[in-house]
Amino acid sequence: MAGRALALALITALGCGGNQAAPAAPAAVPPPDAAPDRIEQFLASEQVFRDRVCACADIACAAAASKDWQHEVLRNPPPKDLQPTEAQNQRAMALLGEADACQAKFAPTGADFGEVITAIGVFADRMCACADEACRGKVQGELQAWEQANTARFNSVVPTAAQEHVVTEAMGRIMTCASGAH
Repeated sequence: MAGRALALALITALGCGGNQAAPAAPAAVPPPDAAPDRIEQFLASEQVFRDRVCACADIACAAAASKDWQHEVLRNPPPKDLQPTEAQNQRAMALLGEADACQAKFAPTGADFGEVITAIGVFADRMCACADEACRGKVQGELQAWEQANTARFNSVVPTAAQEHVVTEAMGRIMTCASGAH
């Protein structure tokens, strides 16, 4: 993260050119044995995501930023063993809200991602209600058919971070219940 921040600072400084004030004194560096605050690291990556999405000029850029964020969260999930402070929670929600607002400017008017959320939630409920492999196989087949039938309709929709979170949780439920481990 520090490398990204330093790179952004260098790019900004080099890109602005001209006469600039002397740089501020560097912040105090924590001792080498101090553990990095993982919640703050996650919030910093969330801020990078917000900044990247808000800098986009088209839907392709916003979709790429969103996809990269998903991969980042999968590689480095938020720490579950640490409790964020109320201020950290508020900052996280504000960052996601700002990213959502930036993504919303690209949402096509004819496609409502709420329909995807509803459908995936229904499939999750149905999968989790299954008592045997035959039922789970039937629901899985119907879900795949629904995805194939609707991919083109929703392909250009950029869901907000909050919408992605809801769908990811529902898909997790589907996977857990499809394995029979519910």
